[in-house]
Amino acid sequence: YIKQVFFKVLSDELFCEALDCLRCVPTKAGRDCEVTVETCPPEKDGCAAAKFLRAPFGHFQRCMDMSGCKQFQTNAYINMKCCGTDKCNTF
Repeated sequence: YIKQVFFKVLSDELFCEALDCLRCVPTKAGRDCEVTVETCPPEKDGCAAAKFLRAPFGHFQRCMDMSGCKQFQTNAYINMKCCGTDKCNTF
């Protein structure tokens, strides 16, 4: 039984699919950018979409670690979306 559990955990680790997030990071705040899709590295377990509510009103969409994303949600001047499914970080 222990071997079966170990194999199940190991196979889940090896064969799980990486998270895909929308990516749009303007070169300068307030500018537009082209939305693409990026595959997140293992340490970035969430997708983020941010809109800054003060000038110059920037925005971004990208992979991010979920704990870091949730910290941004405490800032009253950032509208922050944190999610954990493929391409969920829309505005």
